[in-house]
Amino acid sequence: MTYPSQFGARDLAPQRADAGAHPFLALAGGLLMALFAGAGGAVAAGDAGEAPQIASEGTEAPRPVVTEFVREATRDIRAFPGLIAAQTETSLAFQTAGRLASRPVSVGDRVSRGATLATLDQVTLTQDVAAAEAAVRAAQATAELAEQSLARVQALSERGVAAANQLEAAQAQNESSAAQVLAAQADLVKARDAAKFAVLRAPIAGIVTATPVEPGVMISAGSTVMTLAAEAGREAVIDLPSEMLPLLSAGTEFTLQRRAETHNPSPEAVSGHLRLIEPLADAGTRTRRIRVSLDEVADGMRLGSLVMAQVDSAAFAGLTVPRSAILEGRVEVEGVAGPMVWRVRKDKREAEAVAVDLGDTFDMPLTVLDPAAVTGAQGASRQNGMDDRVIVYDGLMEGDEILTRGVHSVRAGMALGARVE
Repeated sequence: MTYPSQFGARDLAPQRADAGAHPFLALAGGLLMALFAGAGGAVAAGDAGEAPQIASEGTEAPRPVVTEFVREATRDIRAFPGLIAAQTETSLAFQTAGRLASRPVSVGDRVSRGATLATLDQVTLTQDVAAAEAAVRAAQATAELAEQSLARVQALSERGVAAANQLEAAQAQNESSAAQVLAAQADLVKARDAAKFAVLRAPIAGIVTATPVEPGVMISAGSTVMTLAAEAGREAVIDLPSEMLPLLSAGTEFTLQRRAETHNPSPEAVSGHLRLIEPLADAGTRTRRIRVSLDEVADGMRLGSLVMAQVDSAAFAGLTVPRSAILEGRVEVEGVAGPMVWRVRKDKREAEAVAVDLGDTFDMPLTVLDPAAVTGAQGASRQNGMDDRVIVYDGLMEGDEILTRGVHSVRAGMALGARVE
């Protein structure tokens, strides 16, 4: 410690200069200097006692770092809710216009193929057929009259009595009447077909899921009368964040479990596989809807049931690390070229560089970036990223401890601080 000696040099030196004139002050100054020297020796001893806790000159102190243990990618995936739906849903409609007379089925009813689902007003359709038949008879009578008139005018024209314009008018009237007969006959066929289409039958066996039209309402041809879900085939409809899509590929296995209820407190889980990822994101939540086909329809997996779905851990064995842990680009440390991470050696806490493989193994065209625009390790990591994490396929093992912060200020062999939870 230098403070006592400086204090003595600054404040006590004048007293030593005047020692001859003031003996008492000289004696007091000597005593003070002795006291300060003793105090300085005590502080130095104290410093020397604490020296073992501080690295000596030339020895590097352990560097405090932030680390984490590598884990499987599926552990980052939480369970997401979904609804059970039919793989095939059909919107049913009448092929003709009319008034809905009856609808003997309701939402939730099971129907067999060929069962009657709805009917139109038969009285109105029968009247339409009768009117069409009468129109055909009238057109035929008009055509017969026009044909007779043409024959008379032709006879008069041959005798030179009828003018040429009269003959042309008779011919035009005859052709027009014949065309009206054809039109009336076509209307009759249409009316008779409409009478046949007055009954709506189930094209497949299934369950009625919607009935937007009530009896007594006038409907047009093609208007949806009800929706029928096919009996065969069930799937779970799930909305996922877009960041989860790179983890999925066609056929990815899922485990689905129905939410526990009072009458079934421990529902069994069923397996399924990814069938479809819808191409458009939801405008409000920016989530993407996926459809997972159930391998088998278990009891209780009824339409509309709430389920929890999670990616099967055995279907995807990839590991994930934070993007901040990766040294990307043209990086080379002691023969290890990037992309790479810093791993903590298990035998002693020192940093070692490990090359990692971030190659994309997914063949689905549903990544955040266009695969054609991805170049270099940085693009690959972003393409494979899940939120702020990156999928690693080679170079690391589950349980490895890696650095996640300050990776650019660490060098190989650097001593690292003890892990503190």
